[in-house]
Amino acid sequence: MKDLSSMKRRGSILILTLVIIMSLAGLTLDLSNQSGLSLALCGFSRDAFLARQAARAGVQVAMERLASDTDKEVDSLDEQWADFGSMPMPDGLPEGIEARGRILDESGKLNLNTLLNEKGEIDEKMKARLVRLFRALDLGEEKAAPILDWLDSDDIERMDGAESYYYQGLDAPHACSNGPFMTAGQISLVKGMGELLSGKDVRDYVTVYGDGKVNINTASTEVLQSLSDKFDVRIAEAIVEHRKTSIFQIPEDLKKIPGMDDTIYSGVSSWVTVRSSAFSIDMEGACSGVTSVVRAVAQREKDGMRLIYWRVQ
Repeated sequence: MKDLSSMKRRGSILILTLVIIMSLAGLTLDLSNQSGLSLALCGFSRDAFLARQAARAGVQVAMERLASDTDKEVDSLDEQWADFGSMPMPDGLPEGIEARGRILDESGKLNLNTLLNEKGEIDEKMKARLVRLFRALDLGEEKAAPILDWLDSDDIERMDGAESYYYQGLDAPHACSNGPFMTAGQISLVKGMGELLSGKDVRDYVTVYGDGKVNINTASTEVLQSLSDKFDVRIAEAIVEHRKTSIFQIPEDLKKIPGMDDTIYSGVSSWVTVRSSAFSIDMEGACSGVTSVVRAVAQREKDGMRLIYWRVQ
């Protein structure tokens, strides 16, 4: 009996010892996992920091590219800034770090804030331009209603539009501006504008920056069609084709386009230019699979370029 009792005690001690060993092993493994997680988080933070710095450096390179423009009175897609996205970044980036991006001419787009007149009311002529643009983009004209509601000062909802009541009912509620756009990012807050529409990003065609005039050397055929009812696809494509071989030096050069007479030109003369007043810069930095995006807007001034918007994503 003593041997049996002794065996039971030894068995209990062995089980207790195994339990302690397993507990210590589990604790060691847990500490090891925590250490590994901490190291992984540190590595991610380091890579994210380097990616942000690469994107910031890319923006500075883009700013230098814009500032180096020798002819600031005429801007076109033949200039170096327009090829920025297809050109490699300069040497000097550490191994494993990349930066890529693009520069877009904001003066080649329709400025949504110009839809408001000096009294803060919707300008009917500018409204017609927005409708023509959406028509040229093969978007429903009703898509313009939420933008008009966002801009106007009242809370009367247009057909297919949206006012504060609609936005406050969203999963991520926000207010309707009832005034001009402060940043291009606000455009995505407008009903129906936050996603690609018919495969197109509306923000590639509209802006809230610049003096409101459209640069005929950089505008797309869709934006050109928005200028006038008389600017059909044929004239818009003729403008784009003309500037491939001969840049417009002055707005009056539009008269060289077949089908463009004095009457048509006079109807758009106050809305067109050959000089750009603002550029957007989209830059992505990458390090070991971690990316960081910087979106910036540079405004042209007498003494060079000035950043007026900066956002890190």
